[in-house]
Amino acid sequence: MSKQPPDFHERSQQSHERAFKRLQKAGSTSAANVRRRLAVIADERLIPTADVLKALRSDRATLDFCVEHAISTDWVFYGDLKGLLRTVRDARSTTPEATLAQSQEVATLFGQLTPHDRNRLLNGLRNMTGAAPKRGPAA
Repeated sequence: MSKQPPDFHERSQQSHERAFKRLQKAGSTSAANVRRRLAVIADERLIPTADVLKALRSDRATLDFCVEHAISTDWVFYGDLKGLLRTVRDARSTTPEATLAQSQEVATLFGQLTPHDRNRLLNGLRNMTGAAPKRGPAA
């Protein structure tokens, strides 16, 4: 019986594992490098040093910190630059400036809707957020 060639997913997984082994062999996974990467992102995002120090207590604490602050664990633990790119792209869409710009755009577009469409939109937003419907005159 001949062995089947690995499928795309399996080959991709093997490639991913080899890449992480190369990064590990190069020293990217050292505690000092993890500490540097956390310090860089914390400095950029104005995250208190005390929070970073707590994150460095264990791998689990670092993982929780990364999840809380939307930081790629591939970048923090291994130095994977694709993870850094994902972290930067995600951060761009969640900055206070981006949020303000989105709010202003929503307000502008909302003002262009008919009263009927405004009510439909508000009801949809209430459904998405779980907010209770307003009673009485339309908002």
